[in-house]
Amino acid sequence: MGDDPKEVPWEGVFPFPHTRHNLISHNELHHMCLSMEDGNGIYVSGCGIGNEVCFNYVHHVGSRDHHGALRTDDWTRSSRWHLNVVRHCTYAGFVLKHDNTVEDNLFIDSLAPLIGMLVVRRDPCEQSSVHRNVYLNSADENLSFVKLEKAQGLKDVDHNVYWAAGNEAWAHEALKEMRDQGFEANGAVVEVRLKDADRLDFRVEPNEQLEA
Repeated sequence: MGDDPKEVPWEGVFPFPHTRHNLISHNELHHMCLSMEDGNGIYVSGCGIGNEVCFNYVHHVGSRDHHGALRTDDWTRSSRWHLNVVRHCTYAGFVLKHDNTVEDNLFIDSLAPLIGMLVVRRDPCEQSSVHRNVYLNSADENLSFVKLEKAQGLKDVDHNVYWAAGNEAWAHEALKEMRDQGFEANGAVVEVRLKDADRLDFRVEPNEQLEA
């Protein structure tokens, strides 16, 4: 495999990590990294394949640099992150590196300084899938929905929903930017109203356009 760790192929590594097929589910994690940096609510790095992160509520993550409320870091592959709720986090709601699945998550009211509710930070990510996530923000600031920093090979980003209650034009601009890069053929700007987020009722009010 060579002496340079950077030249080690994925196939040369993934037979060895033992943290495979774990389930991280039904947790509430909050008020992290309020005075320190580079921390995360749920963090997966250097592990085996098949890990699943779902039905978690992560909120008030305050780090101002390098964090994501949810984050796949180096040498993370074939994990699935779905049906999580992320709310009131700075910097990034989700930091995605490499080939992983991010689907059916709800990102609500991220706070400045925000570089993206979803940030794609490191390739290769040819096999990543980013589908049916909902990005909501009630602020009138032009905070980023999705930021592609290092996304070589990324192609499967679609059916996601964008909404900015304080500035609908911002949501349209964000979707157009994604389409200009070849993504979100079926993405949409749709008004999404939650039942009562302050009381942790994240059910979505009926909306024919959203159901379509």
